[in-house]
Amino acid sequence: MQTSSVSRLKALVVGDPLDSANQTEAALAARFRVCLQLADDGLEIKRQALRRQHPSFDEKRIEGELKAWLAASLPTGWAEGWTVKNPARFST
Repeated sequence: MQTSSVSRLKALVVGDPLDSANQTEAALAARFRVCLQLADDGLEIKRQALRRQHPSFDEKRIEGELKAWLAASLPTGWAEGWTVKNPARFST
């Protein structure tokens, strides 16, 4: 798990997302796949932390704790009204 995540991140080349060459469907899809993979990696890191904190928990209990943590965790800025500072950047 760790090796593939590290090599995947080392291979990532980030260009200017506003450059017209990076606005193709393929480029947008590639960036979206990276976002999804980073989210999955983050969940796996939290699972590992829960396993270390609670070595007696079985996998079902770990998943329950993970779901509870997700339900209780609001995204950064959500409570403050969470607005997009530059909405034009996300228009098509």
